[in-house]
Amino acid sequence: MCPYVMQFGKKYKYLRRIPLDLLYSYHTKIIKLSLKTNSRREADRIAAIIDERLEKTFADIRLYKLPYSEAKTLVTAALQYNGQSSNEPTLKDLAEEYEKSKGQGWNPKGKQEFWKAHSLVTEAIGNRIVRLVDRALVIQVREHIISKNVQPRTVNKYLQRLSSLLSYAVVCGIIPSNPCVQVKIEVSKKTINEN
Repeated sequence: MCPYVMQFGKKYKYLRRIPLDLLYSYHTKIIKLSLKTNSRREADRIAAIIDERLEKTFADIRLYKLPYSEAKTLVTAALQYNGQSSNEPTLKDLAEEYEKSKGQGWNPKGKQEFWKAHSLVTEAIGNRIVRLVDRALVIQVREHIISKNVQPRTVNKYLQRLSSLLSYAVVCGIIPSNPCVQVKIEVSKKTINEN
């Protein structure tokens, strides 16, 4: 049972205090979110997902010392989970649509690298609804790719493939902006010259 789930009348809510060191990251001290269910089991399931997203978001805010505007955006995005709707495109749906849009002009090597990057993304975060992919999840993808012991340039290449897919989602009107901004690893010129 999730400790942040409380029952109000017949419905359940998610109630959690913002950690003291991160009070600046949200507009109130306590997160109050209706889980829109009267089932304790369903409330616990949804709350566990929200809780996991919040923990990752809080860790990213601390690690990257994010300013208020970016921190608030991340916390708000973490709280927007509303279940997986079958009407919304997933990353796989978007990848297939992106491949169709490229047509015959896509070189085989680029196509192969794109699907390898897509495979690494789904290993890291699963086949998410595109609308729910945020900066915290993109950072999770980056860390997963790094854990594969690949060169920084290769990590950046795969992140660029993900960024291309998410830019396509922006063009299609699925998401308002690309969350894959400024997540690449810095590569020194010395490292580039050695390869």
